Amino acid sequence: MTTLSTTSPDITDIEFHPLSATEWRVSDRRFPRQSIDALLGFVAKHGDHFYATRMHHPREAAPLASLDVVAGFFADGYRE
Repeated sequence: MTTLSTTSPDITDIEFHPLSATEWRVSDRRFPRQSIDALLGFVAKHGDHFYATRMHHPREAAPLASLDVVAGFFADGYRE
């Protein structure tokens, strides 16, 4: 049986919550916003790139070109 918590989010499930002018929390909108299950990771903009860090890989930061690409990274790249 597949449950919501073990299925990867679709790109339409990804949402960004601003923490500052250059930092965002990345969440899965299928869960309540304040739920720990909703938290996928964080994004920080430095120069021309957005550095995405997934919760399950906190020491890795992928340099990406835009927030749209970041959304795809979290949707396609998210794995337990």
